[in-house]
Amino acid sequence: MPNFDYRFLQMLLPLFVLGTIWVLWDAISIKRVELTDDGLLVSDYFHSEIVPLESIVSVSETRWAKYASIKLNLRSQCLGRTTVRFQPSHIARLEADARLTFWQSFRWHPHPIVEDLDHMIKQTGEPTHAGDEDTRVR
Repeated sequence: MPNFDYRFLQMLLPLFVLGTIWVLWDAISIKRVELTDDGLLVSDYFHSEIVPLESIVSVSETRWAKYASIKLNLRSQCLGRTTVRFQPSHIARLEADARLTFWQSFRWHPHPIVEDLDHMIKQTGEPTHAGDEDTRVR
């Protein structure tokens, strides 16, 4: 029986541990978000806080392969962070895709919740230039 060289496993083990830590950190940072009359109810499955729409600075979408992640930048901390990431409902994406024409379906378009949240935030106050300290006009 030939001798097995364990150096390959010694190199692979740290990569596996680092990859596992990264995946767990990424999964833990995703919050559950629900729209209420008072604003957004943000939960990390242990604690919940209500974030008023006025305290949201911007909404953006990050796409990794098949799944979208929505990022909210906040003025003040919510659950110890100034950013909140969550995964939107795939049902809303399917409903939005059904309204597209054949040629529009080949082009990337943002998740409908990004446009809806952005519209709700703009109703609370018009944003000013991105470089300003206070990004809302009072």
